[in-house]
Amino acid sequence: MSTILQDMMGMLRRKQIKQPKSDDVVTIARYESPQERLKPQPKVQTELVSLSSLKSFINSGSKANGQGWARYDDTEWIESKKFPLLDGASVEIPNNAGAIYTSGSNIEYYNGTSNRVLADNANDVYIMTVVFKYQAPNANQTHLDIAFEGVNGTPYDRITGEAIFPKGNDAVHNFHQVFQYYADSSFVENGSFWQITSNGGDALIWDIIYFIQKTYNAK
Repeated sequence: MSTILQDMMGMLRRKQIKQPKSDDVVTIARYESPQERLKPQPKVQTELVSLSSLKSFINSGSKANGQGWARYDDTEWIESKKFPLLDGASVEIPNNAGAIYTSGSNIEYYNGTSNRVLADNANDVYIMTVVFKYQAPNANQTHLDIAFEGVNGTPYDRITGEAIFPKGNDAVHNFHQVFQYYADSSFVENGSFWQITSNGGDALIWDIIYFIQKTYNAK
């Protein structure tokens, strides 16, 4: 141990600083037992660990443990290119997650390629805000229904929302609703998605944003 420290101090004095590599190793130390923490001269065990192993340990822990938030903005369906909803046809709400903002580098609560809302662990709890703009040419007879759909029978059928058009024909409306849900094992394995249906007439939606916050970590 003293030899390693002497070598390190010698390199620092000579300013021999190198960029780390994945197969480089660092020294770690742990108490031989919990009781050793209380002793003035505790017994410790020292080992060498590769940087690649250390990185994997940090990344896996920061993703699965703790809480955080993420925002996913769709960049495809915008004001100049609105997503069409046909009367009576149920479709997944599109969000390509072209712009992503998170509280941490290892947070992933949504996949813009598969359109799936994700979860880290079974029994985690999340709050999700769904935002988009919408309009319809026949406002009096049209309304939108949105529903959170689970895969393999996950019981999320009561997580729903509705939108009407009180401003009239072709007027721009803003949808903003907050939902709370938990994740089961099927959610963790398969993800879930948002489905939207226009009833009574055609409609348009655009500027879609998902904001997801993890409020309880089960691990």
